[in-house]
Amino acid sequence: MANSNFHVINLIIRKANDDKDLEPEKYEEIFKEFSKSEISGKSSREKEALLVTNTLIPIKQNENIIFGQFVEYTNIDKKKWFNLLKKEIDSEFAIPDHLKANSVKNSYFFIPKIHRFCYSYTSKEKIDPINVETFLNNAFTKFLNKNYHKIYYPEINFEKERETIDEIINAEQLFSLEITVSYSNDFSKDLKDFFEEDMRESNADSIKINANNKNGESLDISKGRILRGAIEASTSQGTATARIKNGKTSKTIKTIDHPAKYKVPSRAIPEFAKEIYSFFIGLF
Repeated sequence: MANSNFHVINLIIRKANDDKDLEPEKYEEIFKEFSKSEISGKSSREKEALLVTNTLIPIKQNENIIFGQFVEYTNIDKKKWFNLLKKEIDSEFAIPDHLKANSVKNSYFFIPKIHRFCYSYTSKEKIDPINVETFLNNAFTKFLNKNYHKIYYPEINFEKERETIDEIINAEQLFSLEITVSYSNDFSKDLKDFFEEDMRESNADSIKINANNKNGESLDISKGRILRGAIEASTSQGTATARIKNGKTSKTIKTIDHPAKYKVPSRAIPEFAKEIYSFFIGLF
C-alpha cells in the first residue's frame, strides 16, 4: 500500500480563566460547529483558506474523528483590470465572487482525542503548514468570538521536525537560543515544575526565553531544565531559533522553517480512517 504524506497542526482551544484542557467531546462539538460555519481566515498576506467539507467517522464507542477537505486560494483585487488589447482600464470586467484563483485543496482528519488537525498533501497539491496554522488561528478566533462570545480562544501551532530540535540540543556549540512556548497541561514534569504555577498566577498564556552564552562558552541545555523543557515543548507549542556551530560551520536554525513530515502507511481517504487514527494516536 502506498504511503500518504501528512503535516500536523496542534489545535488547542482554551477556556478563558481556566487552565484545564477541554474534553475530547468538547473539541468534537466545537470543531463540527466551526467546520459547518464556512468562516474563512487569512492564511497569508494574499491568501485565505476555508474548510469546505466535513464528515463524522466513528472509530470506537463514544469516539469519532472528522474527515474533510479544505482549500486555500488567492484573493485578487476585482477593480482596475487593464485590457491589453484596448490599452485601457476595463471598468466593466468583474470576477464573480464565488470563483477563487490559484486554489489548492487538501484532505484533513481532525482527531478530537489529541486535538490534532492532520492533513495530507502531495508535491502538486500542498498548503504550507505555517499558512494552515495562520488560517486556523484567524478563522477560529472569528468563529469563537462570534459564537462563544470570547469564552474560548485558540492556541494553534504546527508540529516541528524532531530532528531539528535534536540538532540544536546536540550542537557542539550553542551561542544563543530564543524560545517562545504557550502554556499546556501536556508539558513535561520538569517544565511544569518551573512554569506552571508562575504562568497560572501571572495569567500568562505564553513565555519567551532569550538565552545567550557568556564568556564565549557554549550554552549547555543538558544542565538547564528550563531550557531543555522549553525547547522540547516548542516542538508542538511554539518556536525556537538557535545559533549553533559544529566544527568550523556556524548557522542559525529556525524551527518554524522545519515542519514535521509524517509518512502514514495508508491512503488519505475515509476508508482508512482507523489506520490513520491509530498512527497519530501512537505519536501524540
